[in-house]
Amino acid sequence: GTRQGVLALRGLESLLSRDPKRLASELGKVVAAHPDDASAAALLIQSHLRARNVGAALALAHAGLERTPDDPRALYTVGRVLQLGGMLEGAKRYFVRVLERAPDDLRASSGIEQLARGYLAKEPKRTLALYEELLALRPTSPYVRNNYGFILRDLVTPHTNVGHGALQRIKPGAPPEVRKMLERCVAVYAEAAALIDPKDDGSREEFEAWNLAGIVNDYGLILHYFLDVQDAELAEQQYLRALRMTDHGFKDTYSPNMQRLYSTVLTDRTWTWYRLAREAQDAILLEARDEQGRLRLAPDERKREAARQDMLATRARILQTLEMDAGEDGLPWPPGKETGNDR
Repeated sequence: GTRQGVLALRGLESLLSRDPKRLASELGKVVAAHPDDASAAALLIQSHLRARNVGAALALAHAGLERTPDDPRALYTVGRVLQLGGMLEGAKRYFVRVLERAPDDLRASSGIEQLARGYLAKEPKRTLALYEELLALRPTSPYVRNNYGFILRDLVTPHTNVGHGALQRIKPGAPPEVRKMLERCVAVYAEAAALIDPKDDGSREEFEAWNLAGIVNDYGLILHYFLDVQDAELAEQQYLRALRMTDHGFKDTYSPNMQRLYSTVLTDRTWTWYRLAREAQDAILLEARDEQGRLRLAPDERKREAARQDMLATRARILQTLEMDAGEDGLPWPPGKETGNDR
């Protein structure tokens, strides 16, 4: 069976791992005898690439594509070989062809993102153009939008001054495209958040909920910290949603984001802040590794303690306000049975 064939090939690969020429020669015989065996061809392509023999790898990838001209996997393989051989424009064309047939192909999507990031240092305009093209090819992916938003934010940040509460404003004299990039960043995050269906917010698997809450949180962050596009109420809605999606656990939403929003921007939210701090003190998580090196979510004791202190401070402020109000209104303090609330 196919599984036995793959295992035999893997055995051959480990046996001859120190003799790449002989491995290529033996795999070549297998491929010649079984031209339709995609796994043998894939191993031979890898072996050619390891030996820096891009020409031979490319010929083999093209031969596979001739046999199945519309197969996304065969198209991706040609693109990947071109990418590893430094032929980036060619690679991009093949990745685009994959996504035109299979818009959810993560490898081709990731291939285009790698190409885009490769241009970032020297040709950021090419990075942005590639991402715009990728958004059109993957209209339903919140993750691609999140990654693009992050890049736009990174390009804007060097052109901002940071002030009280970590709020940022575009520097006077910054190039006009900085403002455009910031507005595009907001739009892209808005699209990403809109693609995350709120009706599933309470029922996702933990890590999916965590990843998607990260996108919603980051949309809130753009609307909160960047004064040129600030919409504090909309930012608050995103933060509250990120907390709902993760049972109040998402790492940065409560601390520092909501703490800063409520202490420096929306300063009339004492009651909301109190309720959130009360939940967060038992809920905030961080990403950690277990003994096997697997990612898991663990209590963030430092942030939980900070939330507990906020809970005590906001509770004290609320009580102080109530006491002052009672004094002004001539009502008993603390309230007792004579208030009529015991009925």
